Amino acid sequence: MKKKSYKIDPKYLKEFFSVLFGVMFALFIDTLWSDHEHQQLAEKASHDILTEIEENQIKIDSLIIDHQKTKELISEVLKELKEEKKDSVPKEKDVILSFRLIEDTAWETAKISGAVTYMELDQLSKFNGLYKMQMIHMHNMEKFMEHSFTGMQLLSQEEKLSQMSYFIQSAIATEQQLQERYKEILNDYKVSK
Repeated sequence: MKKKSYKIDPKYLKEFFSVLFGVMFALFIDTLWSDHEHQQLAEKASHDILTEIEENQIKIDSLIIDHQKTKELISEVLKELKEEKKDSVPKEKDVILSFRLIEDTAWETAKISGAVTYMELDQLSKFNGLYKMQMIHMHNMEKFMEHSFTGMQLLSQEEKLSQMSYFIQSAIATEQQLQERYKEILNDYKVSK
């Protein structure tokens, strides 16, 4: 049996390789454009997160000051209650805890949009650690508020103030850690306005 040999017209070969080259070039351009868009998305998300971190840092700075003043007031009132053997706090020394919502909108938006996929791993790791710490802080605040409305109703004024003092000390420690994390991240990734 004799094998048939096929002759391919060079004109068709040129046309085939032209189309192949055109498709490959189009895919290359599309990949470059997609990478560019993804990089822009990641840069915008990083900028928004850093701006949010700056705003949260301001909130935490003022919270630390408020909580330190409240802790001092509690210490003063506790001392007064023990010395004078009173059961209630004078109205002028009423203890009020202040709380502020720490934002995580930019971080959540970056996760939902997929921008975190295109961020540098080191930066992403730092952002993730910070936002987890914020989440823990907010969860602790929420739990204390819940406990204040339910578990502290039957306690004496002195016991309530002692628990508040312990909680505030714990909150201040977490807020100071957050403050350090904010400074570290903002120093590493300056926000350019």
